[in-house]
Amino acid sequence: MQFFGIIIIAQLCKVKRGGVILSYFSERLLLLRQENSLSQKACAQKLQISPRAYAYYEAGEREPQLSVLVRMADFYGVSIDYLAGRTDAP
Repeated sequence: MQFFGIIIIAQLCKVKRGGVILSYFSERLLLLRQENSLSQKACAQKLQISPRAYAYYEAGEREPQLSVLVRMADFYGVSIDYLAGRTDAP
């Protein structure tokens, strides 16, 4: 029964965009960048990471380390819980 619960939780943490399933984190990262009219390169520079790493995070291909996640939350003025999809209140 516990395994079944894990599958349900994993499915709740996904959203669908253009036929691609992304995590709430990736979707929110993309939306925050677009709302601020920024390029991936500009965000990467402000966060002191490579543009490719930022692109991976936004595409849902990789997850950032905690230190990068904290910088992202500070940069966008939101909570880590918001980025992770644990709350809808930024």
